[in-house]
Amino acid sequence: MLGFSILIAAYNVSDYIEECLDSVKMQTYEKWEVIIVDDGSTDDTGIICDRYARQDKRITVIHQKNHGVAVARNYLLNKAKEDYIIFLDGDDFWRSERMLTELAYAIEANCADIVAWWLVTYDTYTGKIKENKNFIEEKAETQSGAEFMESILFKKPIAFNWWGCMYAFQRSLWTNSGIMFTKGRKIREDVEVLFKVFLQAKKVWVIGKYYYSYRTNRENSATQKVSLDKLIDSLEVAERNISYLKKSCEINERLKKVLESNFASIFMRVGTCLYELDEKERKEFHKNLKDRRWMLKNISKCGTIKFRIKVMLVRILGVKTGFRLLWWREKKY
Repeated sequence: MLGFSILIAAYNVSDYIEECLDSVKMQTYEKWEVIIVDDGSTDDTGIICDRYARQDKRITVIHQKNHGVAVARNYLLNKAKEDYIIFLDGDDFWRSERMLTELAYAIEANCADIVAWWLVTYDTYTGKIKENKNFIEEKAETQSGAEFMESILFKKPIAFNWWGCMYAFQRSLWTNSGIMFTKGRKIREDVEVLFKVFLQAKKVWVIGKYYYSYRTNRENSATQKVSLDKLIDSLEVAERNISYLKKSCEINERLKKVLESNFASIFMRVGTCLYELDEKERKEFHKNLKDRRWMLKNISKCGTIKFRIKVMLVRILGVKTGFRLLWWREKKY
């Protein structure tokens, strides 16, 4: 019987972790394990997780000092024992009790290495719920990992998000290739590795259902706070990925181009945050942006007209003036 390892990196999510774990426990499919890394939480997250572990032997909790999500996920990958792995954030939850049952059927019927699905975003601040396919379209046949990425990125190279929570991965895709998250990475850790995992996959299947509920605008969320180290992390991820692509001989040139465009667009996404920093941090981040201004050449012909105009402004006016203008415009409107 096919088994699933549900991997949860949890940090200060005591208000949400019960809903998260209940959404797994309610599954009609029973062959699963949950492994939780309590990454140095200072609230009751660890206590709640321990209570669930006492109630269900399929749940394991590891407590450690805070090392960040990348280290926590690497630890989880090493501990996973079942055939397929699914990443679930401690402040999110699954929306269907038949999710694992339907995943197991899809995997066995299609010999899939990866199964993808859709999500809804839940704005914790406004309470609004929005369906998001992330441009993934349901198909009647499997695709290779490269074909899956091509089908999305040729249409929407800039807009696609590398959300790891939208997939069930055959565990061997990670273990056999030695793919790991970069230690110390505070943000965009998924962006740095997921495309490499997809390149290993021979068969990807898409289930057109909104299985996952993803919280946004959560207070104290690591992804919501602007900080210098996270902004630099983002630029480093983009730079490393583009460098990897340029050196690779196994990826076709068309796919390389759209992947480079996707990663280089991170430059524009984080650039307007320049003026969210204090003066000292702004100077350091400005230098980082200036050193990587070459990324703009990779995205000048991609995205919407509005996006291309923004790129042109930064190329013509320079990093400091261009992003100041875009930041002012965002604040005004």
